[in-house]
Amino acid sequence: MSSLSEAIIHLAIDLFHQIRKSEKENIFLSPFSISSALAMTYLGARENTASQMQKVLHFNKIAENTRGGAAKEHVEKPGNVHQHFQKLLTELKKSTDAYELSVANRLYGEKEFRFLQEYMDNVQKFYLASVESADFKNAAEESRKMINSWVESQTNGKIKDLFPKDSLDSSTVLVLVNAVYFKGQWNQKFKEEHTAEEKFWLNKDTSKPVRMMKQTNSFKFVSLEDVQAKILEIPYKGEELSMMVLLPNEVDGLQEVKPGIHCLLAIAHISSDSVLVWAAHRLVVLPGSIEQKNNNNNNINILNISGSMVKNPPAVCEPQETWVQSLGQEDPLEEEMTTHSSTSAWEIMDREAWRDADHAVTKSQT
Repeated sequence: MSSLSEAIIHLAIDLFHQIRKSEKENIFLSPFSISSALAMTYLGARENTASQMQKVLHFNKIAENTRGGAAKEHVEKPGNVHQHFQKLLTELKKSTDAYELSVANRLYGEKEFRFLQEYMDNVQKFYLASVESADFKNAAEESRKMINSWVESQTNGKIKDLFPKDSLDSSTVLVLVNAVYFKGQWNQKFKEEHTAEEKFWLNKDTSKPVRMMKQTNSFKFVSLEDVQAKILEIPYKGEELSMMVLLPNEVDGLQEVKPGIHCLLAIAHISSDSVLVWAAHRLVVLPGSIEQKNNNNNNINILNISGSMVKNPPAVCEPQETWVQSLGQEDPLEEEMTTHSSTSAWEIMDREAWRDADHAVTKSQT
């Protein structure tokens, strides 16, 4: 497993434990998409800001990564996080007939704001990102629609309104967007005639009838004795990609198997044939769809990234103060063949406008 994978897994755990404190329904998110969007922000951070972001994003787990020195050292030292993303994104962009996978990054910058060419060049080099001009100052609503239209096109129409009305305004300086679209067919298809209503157990005593897709076949799995669960691999057509499912041994065992570092690290490692074993399983999967949207300022606090921590990244713009205001993500998932889209976005705004807005909120509360 690469050190970048490990960093993303640790970020996933941090996000899960924070979100579950307030989210009582299904939790569905894309740590890769979030990490990619934040990494583009980290690319422009220096000194204490870079050091703190590196720790929060677990990029300190990347071999030989720098700690935010000079701009050239920050992006060119062998083994740094940006080169890891460059390698991964290049690999993901390779075409295949087995499945559809699209990963796209784009920056929308205020046309009257002066961005450093070095930052723009590095974003294109390491994150394969295109850069577009936007008129947030005079036409924020039109710019919002333009960004949403691009996201919709990149996710095959699955995500239509990433930025809701009034989420961008004249103080917006830069929007960084990562969009992922995946559509794959199961290597062993679920037959429609084998879909039937069965009991879904919420706990030992309570069940509800739901339609379930079923098949009996040989699947790879590994037992995790320390957490009383199994991990089962369901490959997609072509067997290059798989869905990993965590299965508690007991009906009510899920509460005892809350995803932890050991579980997700195990999932990342079990692609090795020396770990997985083949066995016949009766596989039951719930068809349907899940959609979760997070788009508010609290998402920054979920990662313990405060405004002061990411202000004024000098490798992004000329010496005007900027502030990361919000992180948003939307993740719809459709089962049967499996269609997954994910979009993450950072909004960076002018610091003076942010200070005025923050003061207005504080004043209204007193």
